[in-house]
Amino acid sequence: MPKNTRSNISYVFVFPALVVFVLVCVYIGLGLPAARYVDRARAELKNKQETLLESQELIRGLPDPRKAIQVMEEKVREFKDMGLSKKQLPRLIQLLGKSAVELNINVISIRQRDDMRPSENSLPAGVSKVYMEVVLNCGYQPLAEYIKAVGELPAAFSLESLSVDKKNDEHRGFGKNDIPEPGIQATLLLSTYMVWEL
Repeated sequence: MPKNTRSNISYVFVFPALVVFVLVCVYIGLGLPAARYVDRARAELKNKQETLLESQELIRGLPDPRKAIQVMEEKVREFKDMGLSKKQLPRLIQLLGKSAVELNINVISIRQRDDMRPSENSLPAGVSKVYMEVVLNCGYQPLAEYIKAVGELPAAFSLESLSVDKKNDEHRGFGKNDIPEPGIQATLLLSTYMVWEL
């Protein structure tokens, strides 16, 4: 009977210990990685829920996003129209006229050329090209000085074209050395770029 008792005792203690050992090994091998995976998934879910809540708050902040976008686009168009015609053009005309006055050049006209439009596809968004026509009565030397002065203005002007017509001898201009120069009427086509700032 003692042999049997040892066997029973071994079954009672060893078998459960072996089962517990196997369960612990299974838990360490499978349970811990699964628990870590569940923790990571919970953390990701929490982050996504927070992002979703932030997005919902932003959406609630705009009652009608489409309408708000349309209003913004309309304001941008108005700003562009107002900026070109009412804000920036007078400044450009003033810059061009001031340079001529400083060189004692008779300005006949300075105007924007609306008939010349570059293709808007070739320009970056928010940039437009403006053409200005300047008609002057002066001599050759003052004309050259004016073109140089225009190139040094804060607004970067490019000389697109220049046409010169000779005037009568009674309309003579004077250069730096007080040498009479033939009077000419020069038509300059200048261009510059405007950036729309919002």
